[in-house]
Amino acid sequence: MAKVTNPLFSGDASGDFGKQMIFKRGGIVTKYFSPRNPNMAAQVERRERFQDIQKVLDWMKESLRVAMKESIGATWHQRITGYLIGAGWSVWDEFEGVFESFTAGHKQGWIDYCPTIETNNDPGMVFYMLACAVNRLAPGAIVEAEESNFYNVGNAWYGGIGEFTDLFNGEDGAMDKNWTVKNNAWNIVSGAVTCVPTLGAELFTNRLFDTDSAWFKGSGWTISGGKGNHAGAVAGQFRQTVGAVNKLISISYDVDSISGNVLNVYFGTTNGAYMGASVSTTGSKFASRFQSGAYLGFYGTANCAAVLDNASAKEIDQGTAIASIEAQSGGARIKVKANILYDTMAGVVGWLDNPEDPKNYILVCHDGGARLIMYKVVGGVATMVSISTLATYAAGAEIKLEGTLSNGVLTLNMFYNGIARGGVNIQVSEAGIVSNKRFGMVSTSGLNALDGFVYVRM
Repeated sequence: MAKVTNPLFSGDASGDFGKQMIFKRGGIVTKYFSPRNPNMAAQVERRERFQDIQKVLDWMKESLRVAMKESIGATWHQRITGYLIGAGWSVWDEFEGVFESFTAGHKQGWIDYCPTIETNNDPGMVFYMLACAVNRLAPGAIVEAEESNFYNVGNAWYGGIGEFTDLFNGEDGAMDKNWTVKNNAWNIVSGAVTCVPTLGAELFTNRLFDTDSAWFKGSGWTISGGKGNHAGAVAGQFRQTVGAVNKLISISYDVDSISGNVLNVYFGTTNGAYMGASVSTTGSKFASRFQSGAYLGFYGTANCAAVLDNASAKEIDQGTAIASIEAQSGGARIKVKANILYDTMAGVVGWLDNPEDPKNYILVCHDGGARLIMYKVVGGVATMVSISTLATYAAGAEIKLEGTLSNGVLTLNMFYNGIARGGVNIQVSEAGIVSNKRFGMVSTSGLNALDGFVYVRM
């Protein structure tokens, strides 16, 4: 190798000269040589990786240039490439290992969403790696570019663990743009999310029991002293006819006194599965369920002596009670941890159609007592398809719904606190449900708190 004090032959020189010498920057000149085997397996592999990275990055230039420049910097292209090839390609190898551990459905999700680019390696894997690299270099950058496919992938897939997870550990306030939320009903509060759903007009007449009117008084019920009263050895209904069948209803009331036996909120039928959880203590109470029939009110069990006041019933806007992400059609596993106010509802939602006005979806919720319930909502009509009365509530326990899709049929199972509950392999085939791509959470009370949401395509 020869080194000269000043550049040789010109102001600056680089490249080879007559296949005899190679000029390098800084005045360095070496003897010309060519690799003995430029196509060694390791060299070919790295060239192909480089090619794949550049192909996807070229696509990103067209759709994400502004977002990447603002979040990563003017040299975002080089920074992303450098990140993936750094430390002897260890980051690439890490992401490749994670991708290979994905389920077939999860891998297909990346392939379905990635741009139409011919690559040497699995195109879904390369797309996944680029998404992960961006997420690590500039968390949140993807969601600022809502017009791109990359954003859609980010909604449900990006992150190094092969699933969409939200721990809600950001600043208190609105949830991030991954989530579709109606009327700003959902917000992060101290590392969890709460929902204050929008309520409709009052459904009860004479809700304060000012007069002895409007209420059907079954066995043992009277209205006197501005209260609703139940006494006697025989069970009885205390109800009104309310035209809100198949609506999601919230009821609040005060129990001034109670003894002898329990009281239940009455959501359309005396079938225990459709009634609220049993109440045996005084104080302000809340309950929420889908109304299964025309009647709404209370049910005093035999030997229950109770005094009620301040009863209120209102329809819950289902769109505000649900927060959802757009993901992939097909099978899925969704789960969330929940602290639930007794006799209200919180859980997970799957295969949801319209987040603004939900009409078709699957819901699995716990009532804060001992019941885990699966509803099928078709055309706005809710049907209870599975219930467990043995799922004793535990604060922060996990509610999980799993569904596989085959030949247009969803096969569903629900779990509470790690244990399978209710019916096994519940099948749903309604076209309005099985092809939907939205998954998320439900809560009917601002006193519920949910955390640790996870979605995985199966």
